[in-house]
Amino acid sequence: MSKIEFPRMATISQAAAESGIPAYRIRQLCKIGQVRSVKCGRKILVNLSSLAAWMQGDTEPQQPGIRRVELWQQKSRPGAGTPKAAKAGTMQRIAFPASSISKFGG
Repeated sequence: MSKIEFPRMATISQAAAESGIPAYRIRQLCKIGQVRSVKCGRKILVNLSSLAAWMQGDTEPQQPGIRRVELWQQKSRPGAGTPKAAKAGTMQRIAFPASSISKFGG
């Protein structure tokens, strides 16, 4: 069984204290999507790996936390929603480009 590694998250003030970047700048980076973040209630949690990657000048964080989403849509045929039907080609995949998925933190 593989071990799951969860990203290290911190509030904006904690991330500012650890990185030395002003809190207002971290807030801006989260809002424009250069640093990954999640809004949790009234707080914004910053992905520290993403912030470190931004500080080093990397375009992508080393361990991306959000992956491409693929959905399967049932064709209009009875029994098309079964796994066996998916192998037979009665299901069609809908892929969303990364640009259409909204980023968190805004």
